[in-house]
Amino acid sequence: MKVLVQNLQKRNNLATQLIEKYDPDVILAQEISLYSESNYDTIFEANYVSSMGYGTAIGLGHNQGEKEEGSTNNITQKFEISDIKKVHSPYAEFGSMIYKKTTIATITCTTTCTSNNVSSKNLDRVELISFHGYNGQPFKNKEKLVAHVKAVIDKISPTGPALFAGDFNTWSKEHLDAVSAELENVGFRLVFSWPYPNREVPLDNAFLRDLELKNAEYYACASDHKGAILNIS
Repeated sequence: MKVLVQNLQKRNNLATQLIEKYDPDVILAQEISLYSESNYDTIFEANYVSSMGYGTAIGLGHNQGEKEEGSTNNITQKFEISDIKKVHSPYAEFGSMIYKKTTIATITCTTTCTSNNVSSKNLDRVELISFHGYNGQPFKNKEKLVAHVKAVIDKISPTGPALFAGDFNTWSKEHLDAVSAELENVGFRLVFSWPYPNREVPLDNAFLRDLELKNAEYYACASDHKGAILNIS
């Protein structure tokens, strides 16, 4: 499964452009400008956004279920989204009534997911978490970020294949270590982090449980955040 993870910085139609360019199976979006996206009501059925359309979302890519010409795969994987949940940070951002939002959804493979005639059973049902962590500028409170992670953990399945990824606002190594420790307690492991300009510690991270990362890369786009492409099995 090819997953794109991106903080879109509220850039109009950027998610649609990235889907067209990178052709992911699934996209985990943060700071999406939902109502600017083409076919947002069908592609991004799973979303948690403000009245202005800003927040997080989980969407499906194009060409789901079509046989790829010249591909060794028997059939392109086709997924359906269900069990959508919405969680916000327990704490508002400093000096405002804005609460960072997280979208949770389960994707189910509705075809036989095979690659080179090997069944990918782990991908039959995967829980996805598009996370945009508590920021807390200017104080960047680590405990409040961990509380946000805990609030999301309370809403997801305690076991089973899952991808927990997005913009964690891990402003320091201490932030990242604290978040990682909390997620490790429920079976996740940090598998990929990608850089944010002019910062030593990455803000964007991906954690997996009962899944394997085959390969990963990051790219630049119109957002201030770089995005990531994860191939998981």
